[in-house]
Amino acid sequence: MITARSKGFQLLDNNIEVLRLAIESLLNKTKGPEWKKNFIKRKGRNYRDFGETGSIDYNIIPALVADYSNSFNNGAWLKQKELLELFGSVRDYRNKIAHHDEFDESSLKVLVQSLREAFIMLNLGARFNDLDESKTIGSESHIKGAAIPRPYFINSNRPALQIEESIEQQKSYAEDKNLVYLNNFVISESKRGLGQMICVEFQRGTYKGRRFVYSHDLVYDVCISHLETLDSWQKYGINTSSSSIRKDARAYVKEL
Repeated sequence: MITARSKGFQLLDNNIEVLRLAIESLLNKTKGPEWKKNFIKRKGRNYRDFGETGSIDYNIIPALVADYSNSFNNGAWLKQKELLELFGSVRDYRNKIAHHDEFDESSLKVLVQSLREAFIMLNLGARFNDLDESKTIGSESHIKGAAIPRPYFINSNRPALQIEESIEQQKSYAEDKNLVYLNNFVISESKRGLGQMICVEFQRGTYKGRRFVYSHDLVYDVCISHLETLDSWQKYGINTSSSSIRKDARAYVKEL
């Protein structure tokens, strides 16, 4: 049985990149490209993780909404006060999940509703990645987007990028409906053991416009010894990038 906590982790993971890109775009437009540097200069000591990485997550979003209230309030579909309450709720439930506080199905229901309403207020309703209950209830192999890793990922001692494949095999990756599609490279404690094959298409950076596929569990096993030395991993259990692939994972990631 998949727990409410696992569902909550997956819900948050599946939606953070959409929010990150949308909020960065909004603030770049309304405050200029230097807004992040200025925010860190003014308040970075209160938000050390954001000061170190500059990466928007669920903990920093309420602070950004409060600090740039006029950017998140146009008097119509976007209202700063209501949005702050919604993201405050999402942040609190996210921290309950991460810190193993009580989190049940009723908590999950509130989290889904709060996050969905926040997406709608940001005019992102169509991009909200909801839970597929028909696939998250039951064994872990039925989680939305889950797939058993392909044999060469788990049996071969050679790096995945060096494996020769037929045209039919290569085509199967591009058409595989069991892939989890993301815009960022991610390794997450919440995804461990789900057997997910992730397809990432980068929206910026060196790999912009290029698609890569990898077995999350294999990459997790390869990188975990280093990840466990990071404070961010100890706090959040996730390592992600919207523009690059970790060096120690590159040999196990295949470009489509």
